[in-house]
Amino acid sequence: MLSPNDVPAEILLTDDAAAYLAAALGDGADSTPEPRQITETDCRDALSNLVRLSLASVSRNSDEVSLVRVHVLGLRAATDHLAPARRHALS
Repeated sequence: MLSPNDVPAEILLTDDAAAYLAAALGDGADSTPEPRQITETDCRDALSNLVRLSLASVSRNSDEVSLVRVHVLGLRAATDHLAPARRHALS
C-alpha cells in the first residue's frame, strides 16, 4: 500500500511493482485466460493516467528525484474492495 506522502517514482517502475499489478489483474477481475505481462511502460502509463485524472501528482525534490503523491481518494478506491485481513497485511 502506498503512502499518501511522497514516494520515489522509481519504486513504481520496479519488477516487484509490475508483478503486483500482474497479480491484481489475475485476481478474477479480468476474464483473460492468460496472465498479462506488465512492463515498465505499462507502469508509466498507469501513473500518467492517475496524474491526468488528478489522482496523483509528480514532483521533483532538491536532488532531482521524481516523487509521486497519490490522492487519498485513489488510495481509498484501491483498498476498499480488499478483505480486512488483506488490508491489514498491506498496511
